[in-house]
Amino acid sequence: MEGSVSARVTMARGRKPDSAAHQAAKGSPGKRRTRKRTPEQKASDLAAARRAGGEFDPPLFLRDEGLADAVAIWSELAPELSRNNLLGKLDRYTFARWCVYQAEWITATRSLSKDGIWLKARNVNGDEMPRRNPAGMHRDRCEANMRAIETDYGLTPANRYRVLRDQSLARDQNPDMFTTPKDAAAQAPAPIDADEAESGADPIGFMGRHAAPPPGSRPN
Repeated sequence: MEGSVSARVTMARGRKPDSAAHQAAKGSPGKRRTRKRTPEQKASDLAAARRAGGEFDPPLFLRDEGLADAVAIWSELAPELSRNNLLGKLDRYTFARWCVYQAEWITATRSLSKDGIWLKARNVNGDEMPRRNPAGMHRDRCEANMRAIETDYGLTPANRYRVLRDQSLARDQNPDMFTTPKDAAAQAPAPIDADEAESGADPIGFMGRHAAPPPGSRPN
């Protein structure tokens, strides 16, 4: 009886699972599926995106494992757009869509570079005939979608000039248009000294405290 209990305990323990590093070193023997990135690596990527993006982090959906290229694009361009007053909290999802389109455009371009513009395909008769790589059509669609957003964000030289010109005109009409709460706090007047505040209620007392002593009363 005691031996069977010991056997059950031994079987329940099983083999100690490999660490993430050991599993990565072994690869995938027997075609077992393994995680591409560990939680620690994902956390590191997210922290890097936050540091690069400054105040405006990428939307949560953009931090998915399969959108690493889009996050990299966000991290590269978001700080500059923010400095130019072109990326605020309400704009994050619009710019995130552009980042996804740009990442897909890059992926399609890589496919065209590797496989070529034309692929060989067989028709219903079994004969080979050239067929355009679907990656080319997808890249064209991405570019059309990107251009529509680039107009609003000034991501081309001509559009950037137009956006900056409109911003300048708007700032002339409303100087506080692009002032953030942090900037407003920095421009606020300094607090009044306690003595000065008291002087408003008792000017004679304030003058008496700050007046020079009368002649003949100063020590030799």
